[in-house]
Amino acid sequence: KERKMNKWVGPLPRPSISAEPGTVIPLGRPVTLQCRGPVGVYAFRLEREDRSEYKDNYNVFRLGPFESEARFRIDSVSEANAGLYRCIYYKTPRWSEHSDYLDLVVKETSGDTDSPVTEPGSSADAPASQGLSAEHLYILIGVSVVFLFCLLLLVLFFLHRQNQIKQGPSRSKDEKQKLQQRPDLAVDVLERTAGKGGGGGAPAAGSSQEVTYAQLDHWALTRRTAQAGSPQSTEPMAESCTYAAIARH
Repeated sequence: KERKMNKWVGPLPRPSISAEPGTVIPLGRPVTLQCRGPVGVYAFRLEREDRSEYKDNYNVFRLGPFESEARFRIDSVSEANAGLYRCIYYKTPRWSEHSDYLDLVVKETSGDTDSPVTEPGSSADAPASQGLSAEHLYILIGVSVVFLFCLLLLVLFFLHRQNQIKQGPSRSKDEKQKLQQRPDLAVDVLERTAGKGGGGGAPAAGSSQEVTYAQLDHWALTRRTAQAGSPQSTEPMAESCTYAAIARH
């Protein structure tokens, strides 16, 4: 009965072999060889071309309703372990035929290392996401620096404005005092000149005289005269300027 059943089942399907992430691997990088066959496989075997080396794997897991798989990992690819590989599996009560050969090639690296090879089960988008997060970090730092600089300028402007407000009233008071002192000075000059002229009389004919013109504030003269006790008009007068000739002997 067993012989009739085996004849009815027929030959086992050939397995397949593949490499993750590929068949060309940089020197020293890992690679995983994957052997696949039908459901119900007891063990997979990975063989070199000359069958001098082989490795059995009993850790077979099911991929779907009709396929199973076993993985063989090579941690560091080198010239010694590169070459041709093929798979075979055992399903009771016999071994299957061999798969096609897979040529594992090692790639020599000179100078800078090539782009990293992603391992099985790892996400290929991880480096991209890390680079994106670093770019966002740089942008955040730049925005923070600009914000702090603008805040510093605002504080300096506020302090400068406060200083101007404090100095404003004192300057205006000084200017008012100077303006009030100018008419008084002109009046004093006129009074002194008039006093000298009254005591000495008119200058003799032919004598040399120097005439100086002084611009006088008529309102200031009136105010000084009223303060001296003159009972004349105290009504406000229109502001005007008078030029007086002052003779100097």
